[in-house]
Amino acid sequence: MTDVIDAERAQIGHEIHDALLPLIFAANATVDRIREELPADSTHASRLEQASQWLVQAMQVGRQMLTCIYPPELEQMGWLGAAQDVVRQLAGEGTRVDFAISDAFPGLRPSIDHAEPMPGGQPAASDTTGSASAGNVTQWSKPVAAAAYRIVVEAVRNAIRHGQASQIDVVCGRNSIEITDDGSGFEISDVPTSRFGIRSMRGRAELVGGQLQVESQPGGPTSVRFRFGNNKTE
Repeated sequence: MTDVIDAERAQIGHEIHDALLPLIFAANATVDRIREELPADSTHASRLEQASQWLVQAMQVGRQMLTCIYPPELEQMGWLGAAQDVVRQLAGEGTRVDFAISDAFPGLRPSIDHAEPMPGGQPAASDTTGSASAGNVTQWSKPVAAAAYRIVVEAVRNAIRHGQASQIDVVCGRNSIEITDDGSGFEISDVPTSRFGIRSMRGRAELVGGQLQVESQPGGPTSVRFRFGNNKTE
């Protein structure tokens, strides 16, 4: 099932890249040429300027959709490196995000803002799945790696956007990932079942045979825990 979904995502990504974006680019180029041919004081010139700005925004949205649907970084950098790069962009200057793993992991950048890594690099107390290792993490199957990437990015995005978190910790265990933030928190029972962020994370976890648990309370903290079975590549 996950292979079918990945194939469909790739196909949609190709359609956006090869068909939709070129059409938007061509439309914007045509609008610009027409605008340049009009007198500067023409009432149509200002309307065409607005249309051009909308088309530029449409191209930006299309590129963002392309990245979300089929992130090329997953193939180039692996899920952890790709997640760290996206999280760096999300965090900006107001939020510190620390990544940690129980054992040394080549290529793991411990902190988005280059501060000190989490002490000891040990899993959080609630992580009872055992220690991780470079082999454990790098051998996660492609579907699990993709789910891990999307869950981490979504959890961090929610913590920043809705919780105004200043500190977020992402801890990788053998068969789990836990994202904890110091944001404003929320009452779990007050979250509508239709809330897309949590629903999408839970759906991604279940798709690979895993579970997603969200714990929070008003005033924080909030934790998102993704657990899965033995999903190493054969």
